[in-house]
Amino acid sequence: MWLILIIVSLSVLGIFFFQGYWLWNSFRLEKQQFRNVINETLQLAINEDLSIRLGALEKDTTPGAPHGSIEYQFFMDSTSHKTSNLTPRKYYTRTRLQTQTQSDSITTFLDYKPENTPMMRTAFKGIWQAINSLSPVNIEKLDSLWSVHLRQKGIYNTHFIDFTLGTDTLLASSLAEGSNPTDLMPTYKIGVNADDSIGMQGFIIAPTQALFREMGTLLLASLLLIIITTTSYIYLIRTILRQKTIAQIKNDFVNNMTHELKTPITITYSAIDALQTLHFVKQEKTRDEYFTLCRQQLKHLSGLVEKILSMAIDERKNFRSLPTSKFANRRTNRNIIPP
Repeated sequence: MWLILIIVSLSVLGIFFFQGYWLWNSFRLEKQQFRNVINETLQLAINEDLSIRLGALEKDTTPGAPHGSIEYQFFMDSTSHKTSNLTPRKYYTRTRLQTQTQSDSITTFLDYKPENTPMMRTAFKGIWQAINSLSPVNIEKLDSLWSVHLRQKGIYNTHFIDFTLGTDTLLASSLAEGSNPTDLMPTYKIGVNADDSIGMQGFIIAPTQALFREMGTLLLASLLLIIITTTSYIYLIRTILRQKTIAQIKNDFVNNMTHELKTPITITYSAIDALQTLHFVKQEKTRDEYFTLCRQQLKHLSGLVEKILSMAIDERKNFRSLPTSKFANRRTNRNIIPP
């Protein structure tokens, strides 16, 4: 029985271990997917902000507004993909913008992903740096654009964006003054100039809540499975222990009852043997004493049998007594007992 108990316990512990391992892996995958989403949405927000600022420059009709072209020259090694420093070349025509001309440049960078090729990343940085020199980035507007993209992905957490120079210089931030959040999930730093010294990095506040919200159904199902398994295990252990107790009581009962039954039987056999062997039948007083002793032992034996039957009846609640009927047994007695 102890072997069965050990095997069942190890099986349940194995189930709990694999369930926990599965949940942990699911949480890791969900966290990685969450991180990929916030990185992608931040890049989309930066692209959209760049397109909006470029469109605003094109539509600027104020006197002296810079219109024309801005060129950046760089060289790239085809093997190592190392790039040279960007060389700016600016050409301002100072001409009035023709507002009737339709341009699609606003959507030029919306679907652009700078991780495509090193050349595209470098070109993106040059374009961003050129536009930013004419129309500086507004970090609050960029944060609002990021919020729109996050909500489209089902992420409603509070967030902010840091505009940094190097590793320890903060140029601007959309975080409210006096706020000091601790539970943060950062995006990777998106460089926006040639040497990546200037970059933007987003932060999601309290990402664990969003992760648990995404895994709500999975966690609920796992918790329900653990509760069912634990309840079944406890019930099984109680049943096994109860069966062990019943078996022990049964063994004790059999041993005691064997002793109780053998005692009157042995005494009765001894008395009858003495009557037959020692010829006490003719001695009326001695004979009556032996008969009385046999009767007492048989009565005691009958009482034990009645107790056993009563216990069996109490244990079997569905016990039903047989129907009784009266009949004349005189003829039956004559056939059984000879005259």
